[in-house]
Amino acid sequence: MNSKSEHTSIPDNNEISKLLYDFNNTSFFFSENETVVSKYEEQARNTPNQIAITYHNSTITYGELRDRVDRAASSLASVHEFNDEIIGIYMERSIDLFVAILTILKLGGAYLPIDITLPEKRIRYMLDDCSVKIIVTDENMQYRCKELGVYNLTSINFQALNVSQDSISEVEDKSKQNSVAYVIYTSGSTGKPKGVIVSHRNLVNFIYGIVDRIGFVSGENILCITSISFDIFALESLMAISIGMTVVLASDKECGDLDCLVQLQQRDCINVMQLTPTRLGLLLHYQGGIILKNTSINKIIIGGEPLNINTLEKLKQLTKARIYNAYGPTETTIWSSVAELTNEKIIHIGKPIANTQFMIFDASIQLVPIGDVGELCISGDGVSKGYVKKKDVTKEKFVPNPFLEDRIMYKTGDLAKWDSEGNVIFVGRKDDQIKIRGYRIELGEIENNILGYIGVKAAAVVAGGMNEESNWLIAFYSSECEISHDNLRIYLSNLLPEYMIPDHFVRIDEIPFLTTGKINKNALIDCADNIINKSKEDNSKGNDTEKIVLEIWKKVLNCEKVGVDDNFFNIGGNSLKLMRLHSEIEKYFPGQMGIVDMFSNFTVRKIAKFIEGY
Repeated sequence: MNSKSEHTSIPDNNEISKLLYDFNNTSFFFSENETVVSKYEEQARNTPNQIAITYHNSTITYGELRDRVDRAASSLASVHEFNDEIIGIYMERSIDLFVAILTILKLGGAYLPIDITLPEKRIRYMLDDCSVKIIVTDENMQYRCKELGVYNLTSINFQALNVSQDSISEVEDKSKQNSVAYVIYTSGSTGKPKGVIVSHRNLVNFIYGIVDRIGFVSGENILCITSISFDIFALESLMAISIGMTVVLASDKECGDLDCLVQLQQRDCINVMQLTPTRLGLLLHYQGGIILKNTSINKIIIGGEPLNINTLEKLKQLTKARIYNAYGPTETTIWSSVAELTNEKIIHIGKPIANTQFMIFDASIQLVPIGDVGELCISGDGVSKGYVKKKDVTKEKFVPNPFLEDRIMYKTGDLAKWDSEGNVIFVGRKDDQIKIRGYRIELGEIENNILGYIGVKAAAVVAGGMNEESNWLIAFYSSECEISHDNLRIYLSNLLPEYMIPDHFVRIDEIPFLTTGKINKNALIDCADNIINKSKEDNSKGNDTEKIVLEIWKKVLNCEKVGVDDNFFNIGGNSLKLMRLHSEIEKYFPGQMGIVDMFSNFTVRKIAKFIEGY
């Protein structure tokens, strides 16, 4: 079985016309004066008494949100210059987080979202890379800002601003359509993370395109559960308040506690949910999918990773909601295409949204015929301004479009093909295409077949070896019950060629994922190296406290090879597991370590020293 088809024909003029124009008939007009700020303020004028955000037992109307933003903007404008500056946001999830974002945008600045669970080294890198001079924070995170050690950084406690409740000064909206709205950093799975520069025009185009395609309605409740540092957060926040939806903001705890999430869903009657396939898999298997069964849900948007047919069918059995599969790199602003899969039997990523063009090329930058695989490239108003301080990489990935004069296209690195109806089918990643004994394969193809085995909930395949060409494959999976690896191997041998059958199968409690919701393959590769090489030292020899903490780490990370100086977030840890880790430590050392303390003590040795010094 070939994992990738190679086209042998060249499309004729009629097919080229269909590829360029019929499949990309996406023209849509909007005013050059519109920004995210102008859209939300228009909504506030039209529906001032409508609830904009609910958080725990607190709510804020559109009119109150506008007034709070104006008061904060008035206070900050008198002491700081935000115009065209990138401002860091380092706050816990709250209504104030929304107010801070809108305040920065109204003052003409761009925001750099920083997830509070990120390691300090990564935070410092982002702040330095963006030359951030001002960081906005809150009471709880203020002290951690002082520990970041970034030179010339001004920290503003947003909750301590001196603003009057009685007088509201009208503040000029300095946002411009071509100005930067935010900088989002990629996951950093290869090399150093890259900051993607997204403009107001990019965002406004996305808002029009996604609302047109999915049909969001003013007054609907949308769950906001995504990390602020993941670009799809903007759909649950900026998009939502620009069209009059009510944002149901989950707290940091609710995002990581499924019991709390169930209570939130039942309390606030969620209508719209956006999920990565990884998080969807967790919800499908939690209490029989109780969250997804809720009849108030009418739209579910899935994206961020490839969706498999088994997950889709399980979801259909639980919900009456319309199901959408969304696709889009951060570099082309959140989602660039959407497919409604409610009644579909085949998974695809649909058609490009407003003012967006999809083109699929071969290695020679020639259009491939319908049905043939090539690299997907994206043009249009969603294409971002490139990367922060990385001109060479920007020039490499953002290239002139050979068919649209004076337009840039982004080379996604994704393999895809057109079907005859003008839908795009995602095939895999170019960088997931590896060589095993000279054969080129895509890891995603193996993963999807493993997911077809009865009882498998999630799967991820990694490759490696000592030579330039990978010479082993390891499949990690989570399952409802024990699975015979011999039977799984026989099952796969009926679907895949011999060279694509993994050398090892490893059952784990859950597949590790990043704060973005994407699978953390770097953590799995680390575990795989331990399994293959058997050479990493356990490093478990230490004092009694270290030994106890080490065993807790092994339990939470489901990995026997853990060193006392390993970084928790580099070996499979994430915000959800950090909460579990804290809970386990509390059983042995009650009251001796807060969860916030764990962010700056992220190794076994540091935690043990902290506990001993309590």
